[in-house]
Amino acid sequence: MKWIFTADKRAQKYDLDAALRQLPGINWGMNNYLVEPGDIVYLYEAHPESYIRYKCIVEETEIFDTRYDETPYGGWHKGARGHSREMLISLDYEFEEPVTLKMLAEHGLSAKRISITKSENKPEVFDWLNEYEDLDRAGLTTPEEPDDLDPSTEEVPLLGKEHIVEIKQRENQAKFRDLMIKRYGACALCGNDAVVVLNASHIKPWKDSDEVERLDPDNGFLLCPSHDKAFDLGLISFDENGKIMISEKLSEKNQELMNLSEDQEIELTDGNKQYLVYHRTQVFKG
Repeated sequence: MKWIFTADKRAQKYDLDAALRQLPGINWGMNNYLVEPGDIVYLYEAHPESYIRYKCIVEETEIFDTRYDETPYGGWHKGARGHSREMLISLDYEFEEPVTLKMLAEHGLSAKRISITKSENKPEVFDWLNEYEDLDRAGLTTPEEPDDLDPSTEEVPLLGKEHIVEIKQRENQAKFRDLMIKRYGACALCGNDAVVVLNASHIKPWKDSDEVERLDPDNGFLLCPSHDKAFDLGLISFDENGKIMISEKLSEKNQELMNLSEDQEIELTDGNKQYLVYHRTQVFKG
């Protein structure tokens, strides 16, 4: 089961970040909600922003006579004795781009306030959260645009004008691509031979290479657009034998959509192997 819990319902100054990072786990009051060990809990924070930053795992649940004293973190302390069911949670993932109230509202939750929600009641919300996490892990999420834009700017029509800009041109990049086409003739990973769409992908990135390395045929592969992008972002790499390495940031679903599988391999030259040491240690997001 998956849940959304409000992280600061009673304590607006609750330092959730400090609690998650400094305690072995947060003992969270549950009331009578039937949360079980292994469940996923997304913690929704209403202060200072309205968003979800943390996805947590329930480590254990138990009936306690008193709650742990977490007042140093702005939390709650139960002075009177009594029975309460609580859960011990640990941090599983921190979103690079937090999930905002606006996003949650677009997928079926209230646009005004978030109450405790479980996945069996709102499956579409949790399906979307899972997809969003995959994108966030891959660095493919983008910050929301602010809502308080100057209204006058929204009334200005968009015009397809042209203007001159100064750009940096990579000298001999076309020549490097020609070398890759002659060497491979098709995507080195999947065999796509539609040459017009294939890219010459540097193993050691252009920005990190010297003038000789940038045009060294051993410092490149010919790849189709999706595999080129995945390689460039460090979502895939290759071991010393040419066997593919796939980052944990790519979900199984996205691997399938991108035509990636663990049994793929690529033929390597001795020069490729030397450059791949750099890619595996400095680029790959394993």
